[in-house]
Amino acid sequence: MHIDHILEKFKTLENNSLKKAYSKFGFSKVYGLKVSDLRNIAKEIGINKNLSYQLSEMDSYETVFLSILIADEKTIKKDRITDLAIKSRKSSIIDQALADLVLKSNQKDVLYTWYKNDNDNLRYAFYATYQSYLRKAPLDVIDISFGLDVLEHVKKTLLNEDIYIQNAMNNLVVMAGLHVPKLVDKAYEVAKHIGYVLPLKAKNSCNIQSALDYLDRYIDNPKFSRVAKLKTK
Repeated sequence: MHIDHILEKFKTLENNSLKKAYSKFGFSKVYGLKVSDLRNIAKEIGINKNLSYQLSEMDSYETVFLSILIADEKTIKKDRITDLAIKSRKSSIIDQALADLVLKSNQKDVLYTWYKNDNDNLRYAFYATYQSYLRKAPLDVIDISFGLDVLEHVKKTLLNEDIYIQNAMNNLVVMAGLHVPKLVDKAYEVAKHIGYVLPLKAKNSCNIQSALDYLDRYIDNPKFSRVAKLKTK
């Protein structure tokens, strides 16, 4: 599929309400496509390295998102993943596309270079991706000492970060406590310390922004907690 054809397709699928939602991330161009539409287009295209590069050179929420969906997880390099993380800014592209690409690739150790990075986009990418890693990775491959270090760093530095990174940090604490038995106690310690984190949405949003509230609510629920599920075996 030619890039001009893709952009024409974007125009036919524009959604004004999503345009408004995506505009907060500061991309030069936003079309307002549903994630499901982007995934359908990606399936139609398939893996296409050259097209992925072309799309990511355009400063658009949708083109960067699609470029990640059609990237080759088997051959992608660390520098390319890092470039995509920077281009994604602190947006939902990380949570809904790039994190999955990182975890499916052979470049998971890129997370170590993003951790404590001077680039705030990469710090966001780290926390947003590492939380998925803690939720999905087999327990026997998770580096517990590193996880403890990350949680302690969240405890000490959360208030120094912007609201996007604060929310990613908060979510990481929850994932650590719900899904990694050896990180539960530390997750609770950190959750009690950081308290309430301002939401990305309005304060009256139904989203709970307290890691402690989330942990207390779901820690014993096997549907949402690997820790709870393991106790039932």
